[in-house]
Amino acid sequence: MIRRFARTFVLFLMASAFLVGDVTAFYEDESGDNYAGLFLSLGGLYLKNPQDSLLYKGSEDRSIVGVGRLIIGSRTEGGTEIDANVVLGFSWDSFDRESGDNVKVGLDRNPLLEKILSREKDFISKGGVDHLSIRKSFGIADVKIGRQPINFATTFYFTPNDFFAPFSAEEFFRTYKPGVDSARVDLRLGSFTQLTVAGVLGYGSDVSGDYNDYPDGERSSLVARFATVFGNFEWVILGGDVTRTRVIGGSLQGELFGWLGIRTEGHYSMPEEDGVDPFSEISFGVERRFENSLDLRAEYFYHESGYSSSKEYGSLRPESRAPGIYLGQRYLAAGAGYQFSPLLTGQFLYMTNLADTSSLLSSYFLYSVSDEGELSLGISFPQGEKPSGFAMESEYGAYPASVNLELRLYI
Repeated sequence: MIRRFARTFVLFLMASAFLVGDVTAFYEDESGDNYAGLFLSLGGLYLKNPQDSLLYKGSEDRSIVGVGRLIIGSRTEGGTEIDANVVLGFSWDSFDRESGDNVKVGLDRNPLLEKILSREKDFISKGGVDHLSIRKSFGIADVKIGRQPINFATTFYFTPNDFFAPFSAEEFFRTYKPGVDSARVDLRLGSFTQLTVAGVLGYGSDVSGDYNDYPDGERSSLVARFATVFGNFEWVILGGDVTRTRVIGGSLQGELFGWLGIRTEGHYSMPEEDGVDPFSEISFGVERRFENSLDLRAEYFYHESGYSSSKEYGSLRPESRAPGIYLGQRYLAAGAGYQFSPLLTGQFLYMTNLADTSSLLSSYFLYSVSDEGELSLGISFPQGEKPSGFAMESEYGAYPASVNLELRLYI
C-alpha cells in the first residue's frame, strides 16, 4: 500500500508545481483561549413500517433518544489546539438488536474509547469519545493527530469522496460529524492552494459487527488531496488507499454566470480483492440561492457499485461487491430550503432511485425556541413497491414512514 501511495504522492507534487501561486495563509491562528460547551438533546421517533413480518416484527416502531455532548478545548498563541468531544446517550426503542452498535457506515474506530453502560432488550445507554485530537501549526503546515472528522466531500446530498462516516443524503442535522482515528497534515502551498495527507486507522470486526480494539493494517487508509483555485473554481484531485481499495478522483466547485452554483465530485475505485471489478462513483449538482433566503439544489449520482434493477437485490454478486448505503446505480435528488421567519426555517428533499423508481420525500423544520435552544421536526414519506418476504421489490418501498421530533439545547 505504501509503495502505491508513494507513486500517487509524487504525481500530486508534480501537479502542484504547475498550479501553485503566491504563498499566503490558508488559516488564521486564534489568540490563546479555552472553550467549553454542552449540547443536550431529547428526541422521539415514530416509524410506520411496511407490512412485512420477515423484515419488521411489527407495523410500528417507536424510539426515545437522549444525548449529552461535552465539548472542551484549548488554543494557545503558539498555534497548538486541543479538542475533545465526549458523548453520553441513551435510547429506548422497539427495534430488534441483532448486531453490533457501530451502525454508522465508515465509522471504523477503536472501541476502547466507547463503553456500553447498560443494555437491555429495549434500552441501551453508552458513552464515548467522539473527538479527541491535538493540532499544531508549523508555519505553512498544520498537523492534527487523534480522533477527528475527515471529510473530502464537495457535493451536498451524495458524497462519494467522503470516505469516512459519511452523512446520508436524507440527514438534515449535520452539526457533529463522527471522528475517526487518524493523522492529518495540511500543507499550504500557495494562494488558496493546499495539499492534505490523511492516514486513518482501520479495525477488523467480529461476527456481531463490533470492531476489534487493535488496528488492522489492511483496513487502514492513506489519502492525499490537492486543492487549488483557478478561474473562480476550486479544482481538487485526490488519490490513495481506502480500506483495501485504491482510489483516484477529484472534485470541482464554483459559480457560473454569477448566480448558478456548480458542484461535482467522484472517484474510480480499484479493489485489491481478487475477482472484484473496478467501479466508479460520480455526483453532479447545481444550486441557486435567492435574496429572499430561498435556495434550490439538484444532484445526480452515478453509483456503479449498486444494482441496475430491483431484480438483482436478492442476488449474490459474483464479485462480492457491496453497494454500501445506496442500493441502486443511479439517483436523482432535488431539495429546497427557506426561512419562513426569523425563528422558523424549513428544508425539503425529494430523492429517487432511478433503477427501481422508488422515492423518498423528506421535510425538516427548525424552530428557535431561545438563544440557546431549538426544536426540530422531521417527516419522511417513502414511495415504491413494498417488500414481499425477504425479496425487496424496491429500495425506498422497504423504508418506513417516519416522524421525528427533537429538542436541542446549546449551553
